[in-house]
Amino acid sequence: MNSFELNKFIGAILGVVFVVFSISLLSDAVFSSPEPETPGYAIAVPESAPEGGGEAPAAESVLPLLASADVSAGEAVFKRCGACHTIEQGGPNKVGPNLWGVVDRPIAGHEGFSYSSALTEFSEGGQKHWTYENLDHFLTSPKGLVPGTAMSFAGLGSVQDRANLIAYLRTMADQPAALPEAAPAAQEGAAAPAEGGGEQAAQAAADPVLSLLANADASNGEAIFKRCGACHTAEQGGPNKAGPNLWGVVDRPIASHEGFSYSGALKEFSEGGQKTWTYQNLDHFLESPKGLVPGTAMSFAGLSKDEDRADLIAYLRTLADQPAPLPGAATPAAGEGGAPAEGGAAAPAEGAAPAAPAEGAPAGGTQAPAQPEGNAAPAAPEGGATQPAPAQ
Repeated sequence: MNSFELNKFIGAILGVVFVVFSISLLSDAVFSSPEPETPGYAIAVPESAPEGGGEAPAAESVLPLLASADVSAGEAVFKRCGACHTIEQGGPNKVGPNLWGVVDRPIAGHEGFSYSSALTEFSEGGQKHWTYENLDHFLTSPKGLVPGTAMSFAGLGSVQDRANLIAYLRTMADQPAALPEAAPAAQEGAAAPAEGGGEQAAQAAADPVLSLLANADASNGEAIFKRCGACHTAEQGGPNKAGPNLWGVVDRPIASHEGFSYSGALKEFSEGGQKTWTYQNLDHFLESPKGLVPGTAMSFAGLSKDEDRADLIAYLRTLADQPAPLPGAATPAAGEGGAPAEGGAAAPAEGAAPAAPAEGAPAGGTQAPAQPEGNAAPAAPEGGATQPAPAQ
């Protein structure tokens, strides 16, 4: 290679180096990137409560909103749940269980569905139910109420959305559960009767059903009683079933029907047979069995309509050789005659709190249709068909 060729080769190399170096200087000038004042970037992390520290503020309760909740809006909210749940009576399980009759049914009790161990443990063997409060807390934060639950839904932050959704779930049942305000209202009205001639008038004013009994429709009550037929017989001398026979239930001692094994809760409530199935006690029990007798084995949520309870009680009154006097019947005034016949007074004995029918039904158990576990009905058993409530 002569010197001329070597010079050309070296010149080419130097030219390339010059061009590359020039481009580097130019790009640095165009695409300058000054160093940040603080290296890196902050990641926002929600503060966690210190161990053993105070709890997060409780979410607003839906209970005051349920009476005026929008069921149609709740149905729209439920569409988000449709990927994992069916709602129609008898519908199949999917990723989650069918939700027909879910309100007030035992937690983790729907037949044929395999629940997570966390929810099964939380249910305490079916002792806990999907009350309005539990549904509210679970829908607010599933993992907040049941740590370890397999449900991946994050929760509904809007209290109005939860109220509307629960109101919709309540309608998905053969017999919608009573609204939470109903039982307290009835119990407030069960004040001790005044002495003397104003006793029954005071009771009627406090308890609307008592004032309806005189004009109640016993034939409609018989139709309502057909829902109870799975658990009770009504004819004289009839056998006990899941609940006791109800012939003569009005004004008989609570938890006393011969041959029937009552739950511990109802036996304790009866005070050894001192309490009886007065009209008032039957009314309160049929409105909310668990409201009157916490721990009763009767899974029926209750009859919310005053007229339905009045008609049913009027029918139960006819199931006796000698029907008990109606609560509106005037009692003889002092000096007019003797005291009312024993058992004729509808007012409860002094000091006796309203009693409730046998677990699973009034006195012996007048029971509204029990909503079986696994039934497909929200607000009720996890299923549509009613079935006898277990007698404890």
